[in-house]
Order: sequence, then C-alpha cells, then structure tokens
Amino acid sequence: MIEVITREEKAEKTRKKGLIPGILYGKKHLKIAIKRENINQLKKDEKIKFVLNGEELEGIIKDIQKDPINFEVIHFDLYLGE
Repeated sequence: MIEVITREEKAEKTRKKGLIPGILYGKKHLKIAIKRENINQLKKDEKIKFVLNGEELEGIIKDIQKDPINFEVIHFDLYLGE
C-alpha cells in the first residue's frame, strides 16, 4: 500500500524534497505527494490502494506526467474511488 501525504507547497518545492507532487480528485480535492521510490508502482489507469492521513482508500491513476528530457515522473493525478 502506498502512503500519500498532503502538501501545501508548490510542486517544484515538493520535488526538491525528493517527493513527487500530485492532485487527488473526487469527493476530496487535495494537493498530495508520494515518495519518489513509490512512483515505479504507479501505472496510468491502474486502480491502487493508498493510505492518506491514516485512512485506507482506493483510487485510479488518471495521468502521469514525465519530464520530456530525462523521462522522470514529475506529477500525477489520482481520482478517488467512490
């Protein structure tokens, strides 16, 4: 299970901390982030289980953005399951 954390800072500052920024859509609309080592577990349109603030949730990865030069993941969109 992937641990997702909420964030307040902008995406660039999040990346400098070694995290990958994202947005959680659904009933909740939050700025989130995950540890860089967990990003390899994510695939577009895949259903995942994750923990946010101690609560186990399910969602779907709707988009993964990559840097066009080095192909590293720089952002992701996660839709909360109903």
